[in-house]
Amino acid sequence: MARPTSWTILVAAGLTMGASVLATPTVAPAAEDAASATFALRDGDRVVFYGDSITEEGGYGRLVEAYVVSRFPAWDVRFYNSGVGGDRVSGGWAGSIAERLERDVIALRPSVVTLMLGMNDGGYKPYDPATFAAYAAGYRAIVAKLKEALPDARLTLILPSPFDDVARPAQFPGGYDDVLRRYGCYVEELARREGVGIVDFRGPVNAGVASVHAADPELARQILPDRVHPSDAGHLVMGAALLRGWNAPALVTRVQIEAGKPRVVASERTAVSDLEAIDGGLAWTQLDESLPLPLHFEGATVALAEAAGAGLAALDQQPLQVTGLSPGRYELQIDDQEIGTFSD
Repeated sequence: MARPTSWTILVAAGLTMGASVLATPTVAPAAEDAASATFALRDGDRVVFYGDSITEEGGYGRLVEAYVVSRFPAWDVRFYNSGVGGDRVSGGWAGSIAERLERDVIALRPSVVTLMLGMNDGGYKPYDPATFAAYAAGYRAIVAKLKEALPDARLTLILPSPFDDVARPAQFPGGYDDVLRRYGCYVEELARREGVGIVDFRGPVNAGVASVHAADPELARQILPDRVHPSDAGHLVMGAALLRGWNAPALVTRVQIEAGKPRVVASERTAVSDLEAIDGGLAWTQLDESLPLPLHFEGATVALAEAAGAGLAALDQQPLQVTGLSPGRYELQIDDQEIGTFSD
């Protein structure tokens, strides 16, 4: 059950006046409404993440699940991880591709399926036309089978994730990551031809590794520690890319208050009550419909993901705007915890 939180803006005694201003909301209402309407997931969905060991690790899927549970707590959405280490488009140790699809996807009757394969299919060797042809044929067959067996399911094809040739020297001319780039070009072409969703993990992760590498090469190598499998920070970059690819709404709540009356000018995804003026400031209660992501933004993992361009904070917008305050400095508290001090 949702628990109301108490918000208080108090006159901050002893603080001098300053030129700083309270930031205005960073998400335009019209844009936010449009994003909510086009979010790829819906109440009642059954979501299957299918792939190899990178999917099996579960990191990017857990971020998506945490987002849905916190942002849409009234929804009933089920998540299933069907990743198996070493898998290719032909299957692997857990069964042939026919067995895998029937047992680990179709039997679950999902309404949403993501598919990411390719890391193992290229064989960790230079580009080979025959190897690529087998991958392309196998990938086409998977998509055809899923569309036949699950005609109402929404498919998202995820381009193969990167092999780290950014923070480490390539192992052969061109590097294995470029092989995966070629495979990804085919997946993108297939997705457009079949009219299904496309999300790119390779581009954002490689860009993040390059950005961190420019400042700290050793830290950059922690994003893909063994060149293949993302760390927790790497998974956060990928999960954020999937959420953006699915048009995940950034808004948690939005509140705008006029202090002079006082009155609530506008609110979204929250119910504001008990607004009152107290000791030159304001106090009110909010019953929010959603919560921010359950992430520790001060921790090393999230900090590295943000340095690598995950943009998690941008998915966690909770703007508050208070106008009409008397000149001075004010302290914002939520449930008696100080959040910060601001000018009027």
